[in-house]
Amino acid sequence: MKIEVNGVRIFFDVDGLQWPADGPRLKEKPTLLLVHGGPGFDHAPFKPYFSRFNDIAQVVYMDLRANGRSESGPTESWTLDQWADDVRGLCDALDIVSPIVLGVSFGGFVTMNYARRHPGHAKALALINTAIHTNLERKLDCFEKLGGPDARAAADAFWRKPEPAAVEKYMQLCMPLYSPADHDPEVAGRATMRLESFFTFAGEENEMFSYDYRGKLDDVTCPVLLVSGDMDPITPPADAEEIAANLPNAATQLKIIEGAGHSVERAKPGEFESILRSFIHLLV
Repeated sequence: MKIEVNGVRIFFDVDGLQWPADGPRLKEKPTLLLVHGGPGFDHAPFKPYFSRFNDIAQVVYMDLRANGRSESGPTESWTLDQWADDVRGLCDALDIVSPIVLGVSFGGFVTMNYARRHPGHAKALALINTAIHTNLERKLDCFEKLGGPDARAAADAFWRKPEPAAVEKYMQLCMPLYSPADHDPEVAGRATMRLESFFTFAGEENEMFSYDYRGKLDDVTCPVLLVSGDMDPITPPADAEEIAANLPNAATQLKIIEGAGHSVERAKPGEFESILRSFIHLLV
């Protein structure tokens, strides 16, 4: 399904009822809005895993503009500010009130920006395997720890200038290190890849290295769940700890899952489910 949001038709999908029958009445469930990683990817990696939460929440998937099945809009609109406003815009278009917004990796960048640009709109945030700014040296150290000096060199070349040769080397040496315990070849096959948005985001004069929300999250006073995998080289646990240090709310929870990489839900499906379920139950 698609709906117009800020001048662009945005794809969304829904799993579960918002108002299911509960004996003699209807009982409202909260909405869990999922914001995917990338940019250049889509919501597909969330499926089918997040269907397990449709008993306690209405699960809503979206593809951000210039990603997946959504329209692109002008290239100059492929920004964290616009993507953040599109999250709010989709909620307004679908009459979603007080969502629990879950952002993974790049989707976490978008989710943090949405929360700071639209304070008070979200009931809560879940920030999974993400970072408050890009700390390249921290990433390179993690890649070297997991894959040796060759992996560090490949990551350094890729992140500094993602040209075709550097991309190929990165895919060969670094991507397998993202989630060594939870590799699922079918995930990539289900996704709709549109890497032009990634190369814009990570190219010259890009936001990949300029975005920085340190000292800018004071208005994010809703409950926040932070989850990281202790084997994640791209957004290691220190990134989650840095986010926690910049949030004002004492209700912030930080969970580090041992033996998980950049896809904690696939590496440790039961443990992640328990963490997210407990968080949602506290909100209803």
